[in-house]
Amino acid sequence: MVVNRWYPVSEGGAQIAERGLSSPQRRSNADLHSTRSPIVREELAADWKVRAPSAVTDRVQPVNGFACIQVDKNYFSTMKTSKPGIRFFLLSAFVLAALSSFAGAPTAPPAPRSAVSVGQKALSFHAKTVDGKMISFPDDYKGKVVLLDFWATWCGPCRAELPKVVAAYNQYHDKGFEVLSVSLDRSKQGPALLQFVKDNGMTWPQIYDGQYWKAAVAVQYGVHAIPCPVLVDGDTGTIIAADTGALGHKLTKALQSALDAKAKK
Repeated sequence: MVVNRWYPVSEGGAQIAERGLSSPQRRSNADLHSTRSPIVREELAADWKVRAPSAVTDRVQPVNGFACIQVDKNYFSTMKTSKPGIRFFLLSAFVLAALSSFAGAPTAPPAPRSAVSVGQKALSFHAKTVDGKMISFPDDYKGKVVLLDFWATWCGPCRAELPKVVAAYNQYHDKGFEVLSVSLDRSKQGPALLQFVKDNGMTWPQIYDGQYWKAAVAVQYGVHAIPCPVLVDGDTGTIIAADTGALGHKLTKALQSALDAKAKK
């Protein structure tokens, strides 16, 4: 079992894992948002891993905000070495690098969550939703503003962001706002995904192929951290906002601006 915690690191967050710990009880929502607690969010899941330095001298490079990050498997293969001394050295170097980041030591700029950015044209694709409908993106969203939302049920930060997405959808859907979600859940999780979607009021289309981080659309967009929102103008196909620029209140701000611009045309 791996215990993952998200800590504030400047404008970013890094996942630190501790192995061999007993499973503590999940924290309450009040504690999750408490500024007095050093732990921003704690979740337990065997799927959640650590983004570790690719070399001993590397610093931990957080992504913008709090996110589930695709693991570098080379780190774990190195840690499987049969020499305890090497394992201890590598783990110690990683912990020291992480602690120096927490202490405010200079780090590289936070990495983006995908390979696309604001101002680019959204990459087009055809995909089938969980209810069997074929989607042609972004062509099917003419006259709309659409949020292409990469997420997963196992991702704690995705769950934390979800109520804000649902609220934005309920508020702006009648004005031309649509959401298309791409789930990075593992194979054979379809029934659980459908139940989660129903329980949480996610009434928009879902794309799910069970390929985890290798989900076809996620690979096409170069997604390596979630939640990964991409807000797109359905008429032009232009990306209006992405990454942390389309999370929380920034999503609402970007969405309102885009809808207002459409209304003036």
